Parts: sequence; C-alpha cells; structure tokens
Amino acid sequence: MENIMPSQQERRGSERISFKQAYPYELMRGAGAEISGGQGYVINQSAKGLLLMLPELVDQKQVFEIRMLSDASKEQITKLMEVRWMRPVAVNMPGNLHLVGAHVLFELPATQDTTTEPH
Repeated sequence: MENIMPSQQERRGSERISFKQAYPYELMRGAGAEISGGQGYVINQSAKGLLLMLPELVDQKQVFEIRMLSDASKEQITKLMEVRWMRPVAVNMPGNLHLVGAHVLFELPATQDTTTEPH
C-alpha cells in the first residue's frame, strides 16, 4: 500500500489559528502501558487538529492527551489526539524535537470545582 501524502488543501479543511503556547501532554507506550509525557509546544490549531512540537518520538496513529485552555471559556480541557504524521526537526540543542500533526479524537469538558462547603 502506497503512503500518499494529501495536498495542503486536502489536509486543511478548516482555518488554522496561530497558537505558540506550551501545554502538558501524556502518552502511553506498549503493552506495559508505560506512560511518558512533558511539555508540547502547540504551533497552530484548527477545529479538528493541532500542529505541535514534541520532545519525543511518536508513532503514526499513536494516541495521546494534551491539556489546554478552552478557546471559549479559558478553562482547562483535555483533548485526546491521534498522531497523523511526524517529522524530526533539526535543532541546535541537546535532545530532539518532532513536528507532529494530530487529529482531535475527543475533547473532555472543562473540569469544574466540585468542592463543597461544610454545612
């Protein structure tokens, strides 16, 4: 099966918004469910995806979560993402960075404070 990369127009079905912000992420690897994570740097986003830089190698179709601020309410939300593609980025610093295109699978609602006062 041939891996044909879609044209820029086909990939971008909606407007992209420049974002440039670091957010925490977590991903699971392997059958042992090893969890790793760190800070992902979101470059831009659309209604259906993110373009971000991650400090670790990820696989195509790998699922991870990222905690961001909601566009509307500015409350913290968690997005479950699937990696669509990944490219290494050459940088003059220790470690590696990877440019990642990811698709939003699911967005959890913003967490609400459920603390109750004693009566």
